[in-house]
Amino acid sequence: MDLLNICLTSTYFQYNGKHYKQLHGTAMGSPVSVVIAEIVMQNIEERALSTCRQTIPLWLRYVDDTFTAVRHDEIDAFHNHLNEQNTDIQFTREVEENGKLPFLDCLVSHNDNSLRTTVYRKPTHTDRLLDESSYNPTSHKATTIRTLTRRAQLVCDSTDSLSDENKYLHRVFTKNNYNNDFIRRNTHRPTTTTETNDTATPTTTATIPYIKGMSENISRILLPFNIRVAHKPITTLRQLLTNVKDKDEPRNRQGTIYKINCSDCQASYIGETGRNLTTRLTEHRRATRKVSQLPMDIITMNETWLKDHPVLLDYVNLPGYTALFRNREGSRGGGVGAYINDSIQYKRRKDIEKIQPVMEHLWIEIQGRNKHSKALIGVIYRSEPVGLSPLDWLGAFESLLAHLTVSWDGLLFLTGDTNVDMLKPSDNIIKQYRSILEALGCYRHVTKPTRITRTSKTLIDHIVTNSRSCITATDVIPGWSISDHEGIFACVNVRVPRYQPRYKWIRLEKNLNVNEFVKNCACLPLSVIYGLYSPDDTVQGFNTLF
Repeated sequence: MDLLNICLTSTYFQYNGKHYKQLHGTAMGSPVSVVIAEIVMQNIEERALSTCRQTIPLWLRYVDDTFTAVRHDEIDAFHNHLNEQNTDIQFTREVEENGKLPFLDCLVSHNDNSLRTTVYRKPTHTDRLLDESSYNPTSHKATTIRTLTRRAQLVCDSTDSLSDENKYLHRVFTKNNYNNDFIRRNTHRPTTTTETNDTATPTTTATIPYIKGMSENISRILLPFNIRVAHKPITTLRQLLTNVKDKDEPRNRQGTIYKINCSDCQASYIGETGRNLTTRLTEHRRATRKVSQLPMDIITMNETWLKDHPVLLDYVNLPGYTALFRNREGSRGGGVGAYINDSIQYKRRKDIEKIQPVMEHLWIEIQGRNKHSKALIGVIYRSEPVGLSPLDWLGAFESLLAHLTVSWDGLLFLTGDTNVDMLKPSDNIIKQYRSILEALGCYRHVTKPTRITRTSKTLIDHIVTNSRSCITATDVIPGWSISDHEGIFACVNVRVPRYQPRYKWIRLEKNLNVNEFVKNCACLPLSVIYGLYSPDDTVQGFNTLF
């Protein structure tokens, strides 16, 4: 019953690019819909017939078409009674005209207290059948004639009506380009009954596309093996001319795996997203903007994968930045890296990288005048499928962080993907990770999910510092990352020394007029220069005097 409930309450469809959930009824085309619909209709008609005040001498129903007999003065009352049974299922009605009433493909008429039947066709019927020149098997064309002829024999209850129907069918067949011999052979073909042989080998049906001349030969070859071949057209006019469903464009799909090829080399990027593919590709385009347009001094990355793609080293340089990378040792994938603005003085700390070499980490020291302006920035990555176990990794991480908090007296920044989901506070690994940070006086600054898929949201990318006040702002950058993780940023309140231009002046005294020079200097307000202490500012102030 639980599975049945899921099938009946989880019907979704798409219309005009939007997704909807069906609130009432069953899904069209679902195998269970036929059974459920029949149960509902039987329940409605049993309640209606057992509680109505009218006398109903005749009640016939086929799926949702009903044929009944009611007194003329009781039609409205009985119709209203039917519609009161279920507000979501409302009956429409059609009353006989001139003693005739259609039901399915029968036209029922009454005369002299008796009912007569003949074939019924809607007023919009065009007499268009499967044409003899159509690209279909001959068996399909013969079946068309035999089916209509057989229907006339079953529906027409008099010799006169059957004769009229056969004459009409002959005109229709001729109109659809069938010759008289073909019509006669399939119209007067005797109906044979086949006795069931319970011991016979069950017949297997194989459906194949119809190719004239070839499909018939395949049918004859498979017939001795008790395999019946059913032919289907390769492409029909209906398939070409009608398309009532929304097109499932690849860019509109969700939960996809996609591949982006590099336009400059043979490398490619394979990604997975649970969101709309168009949204994800837009995020990639946004991420490929020039980094120089973004106010970032340092950019760190995880899973660079440059070890397996050395050709990419020629394409990862960013104008205005220095690139530093450390590839994974011993296995494919992984790797960490960083981009540093060319205006920042730094040095790479490979001595720290040798501490806990089993971990993937890279360290950069930003040189400053004192402990309040110098900073140590690390990039760290922990992969779940390879490397250390979670507990072993936490032990190595604690040892590394403890060493740095003791030996380093400046600002400490740690960025990266630790695969430690901080949105699961009850997890033991999370508790130990948080305890390590608290014990060593470190703080996390990212609180929003950094990886969002169709089924989950996780916070596994972190920015950790040893000072809570040095971070003035931090957040997630939706769509900026080129991977399945979101980008994260932090604004740091620290004065970082940058390279300053130095002036070198050369005075040419070949044509110097000493008397004129002394006279000019006596007229200058030299007190302006006295208040300047920086050599560069002094030179600039001196130049403004001329």
